[in-house]
Amino acid sequence: MKTIVKNIEHLHITLNEIKQHLRISPNYTDEDTQLITLLNVATSEAESFIDNNIAFKELESKIKNFESSEIEIEQGNLKEVVSIMADNIAITDYELDINEFNFNISFSGNITASELVITYKAGTNETSKVHAINQAILIRIADRYEVTRSSYHTAGYNTNTAFESLLMPYRKILMF
Repeated sequence: MKTIVKNIEHLHITLNEIKQHLRISPNYTDEDTQLITLLNVATSEAESFIDNNIAFKELESKIKNFESSEIEIEQGNLKEVVSIMADNIAITDYELDINEFNFNISFSGNITASELVITYKAGTNETSKVHAINQAILIRIADRYEVTRSSYHTAGYNTNTAFESLLMPYRKILMF
């Protein structure tokens, strides 16, 4: 299965919030592109750390040579399934079982397709999660911003453990 991000629709942090956190004037725009890049990188790092979606985005999972009556997609925080296509034919008769870190699709019968394409939207909006995760992302942005401003010498760069500490309660834990 191959999953790609088709579109990032919404990040929970604005450029002005980043500037406020870094104590940069809202009128100073020379580094806006760099700050947005740092936001995307820090959000991606946080998503990798907790192994779950944070930013609202549209994703597409493609499965080659599919033959089954169900499938599990290991993407969390599902908001909606936009479409399911089996060899370019829409599949509308299915049931969803949504969990925090994945979702299962059960079809009414067996589906056989050379390519199954599932398009869906995912991301978190739980207020308690968003505040802690946003703070972790802002801390990571500040860390990366300071390294960038010190001409990319990372020898003296110390990892800020606050990032991991804030995200740890939301991390996917695998039980064997």
